Amino acid sequence: EGGGPEGGDEPPSVVLGNSRAALLRHVDLSPEEYAHSFGWQVLHAAYLAGGGALFILSSTIYFFEYSDLRSAIAAGGYTVGSVAFFVVDSLELATAESGTFIATNVCISLMGSLCYVWGSAAYIPSIYAAFPWLGNLGFVMGSFLIFVSQLWKIYRIGQSPEAASGIWADTDARSATCVELGACIGSLCFLVGTTMLWFGDLDPTGIFTVYLIWMLGSICFTMGGCFLMHRHFALKLV
Repeated sequence: EGGGPEGGDEPPSVVLGNSRAALLRHVDLSPEEYAHSFGWQVLHAAYLAGGGALFILSSTIYFFEYSDLRSAIAAGGYTVGSVAFFVVDSLELATAESGTFIATNVCISLMGSLCYVWGSAAYIPSIYAAFPWLGNLGFVMGSFLIFVSQLWKIYRIGQSPEAASGIWADTDARSATCVELGACIGSLCFLVGTTMLWFGDLDPTGIFTVYLIWMLGSICFTMGGCFLMHRHFALKLV
């Protein structure tokens, strides 16, 4: 999720910007008309931050006494939030040069978000009662795919010319890394928490711990969106 400088995976002709290599690529529209447009950046940042906020809301609901209604609302919030993540990945894929490492990287994130949509919907009480493993499988698969994709993005940022003196030495690289770390840590939290819930024989304290881990992951997803807003509108970077 998000954007950032890029290494030498592709020829210079597909690199966005003049001096900055960026995570996103364009297909038909120029970067100035599309990836650099105000509308695209608003959607890009708002969907990421909004999806994270819905994850926080849904995670919070699980701390209250169980009811089918509360569980359904939480599952609905996770589902809508996952759709928002899917939109973010779709926006990035629309600007990615076909057949490049960038497109492959974004596709992995896209598949992870789709797994989140499936996993979230499967937490709806009526579905969960019939197939209790389905939601956990969706979240475990989705979290793993997003985590791998985010690690790859961070690696590529580290290989960019802007990061030659270190990721934290350059504003572009540092900002991009903060964006990608949000989803990286967030997906890791959901991977760990959901695996514990699925395979662990948990007492109430253990279940409470899972909910705390999910909440931390939700906060990290949201922080990634906040860093993306800062990147787009304060630093004026893709």
